[in-house]
Amino acid sequence: MLDSREFEQQVKQDMLEAQQAGVQGAPFFVINNKYGISGAQPYDYMVAVLKQIQKEG
Repeated sequence: MLDSREFEQQVKQDMLEAQQAGVQGAPFFVINNKYGISGAQPYDYMVAVLKQIQKEG
């Protein structure tokens, strides 16, 4: 797969979307195309964020 260009357009589109969203590093989590979590976060923080998003749902 790495030697293939099969998904080149999809990867370029993902990169453009990340750049437009202000993503500057990895990891970066996008949830529901609305919420962003930057960096490696502790498990408890991630669970709390997901629960909060679920409440807003």
